[in-house]
Amino acid sequence: MNESKQLRNRLDQPMMSGVLALIYFLLLVMLYRESAVRLWGQWQTEDLSYGMLVPLIVIYLIWENVNNLRACPIDSAGSVSSAGSGNFFYWLGELGGEYYSLLLSSWLVLVGLCLIHLGWAKVREIAFALLILPVMFPFPAIVNNQITLKLKLISSQVGVQLLHWYDMPAFRQGNVIDLGFTQLQVVDACSGLRYLFPIIITGLLLGYFFRLRYWKWALLVMLTVPVIILNNGLRIAVTGVLFEIFGLLLPKVSSMTLLAGSPL
Repeated sequence: MNESKQLRNRLDQPMMSGVLALIYFLLLVMLYRESAVRLWGQWQTEDLSYGMLVPLIVIYLIWENVNNLRACPIDSAGSVSSAGSGNFFYWLGELGGEYYSLLLSSWLVLVGLCLIHLGWAKVREIAFALLILPVMFPFPAIVNNQITLKLKLISSQVGVQLLHWYDMPAFRQGNVIDLGFTQLQVVDACSGLRYLFPIIITGLLLGYFFRLRYWKWALLVMLTVPVIILNNGLRIAVTGVLFEIFGLLLPKVSSMTLLAGSPL
């Protein structure tokens, strides 16, 4: 009799967990449906298409730690502070019309639910997966525009310096580079923004899988930004050199402009 009761409890626990997860999922869909639809539309663009891979990465990271999750006890030290913060950001985004706040709210609510039902011990095992999840949320347009502008200007400076080292005259005015015989414009698509976040994610994953120390991990992630800037500057310089060689022979070269910018 006791054995049958224990077996029933073992069967009921996963069933109740599944029902509870389904209820939470439906509630989150109802609350954040509009934000999720907008996020999916942003993922269809070239600059933000990396976001579609982040949930798959998170699922794999959790699956990799499934044995550790089963071994950890479920404690009752869960906190509602994260869910409360998510509620605050929800109303902030709802009243202010800022989708990033709504997306951040969904993540905070998810973390809060994990803390409440799993406890600190289990959440600690999947902490990295939960922390990397917000990377799939695009920053607000005002932040993206500032990052794009900075990347364009710095990449243009690096490209001009490389051209000077090549003994090729070049004058930069903003994001426009005057080569004398033509001008190159470093446009938004060539700012490197579409590579910035994927490479940062790659740095985070490399540090996680190789179990690097925190200072090495941070250094690896910080070095991704100079790599992107140097790569963009090199593309700009190579475009200027190639255009000097082939520009007169191919006055309507469009494939070269894909390297760094568009000739004016």
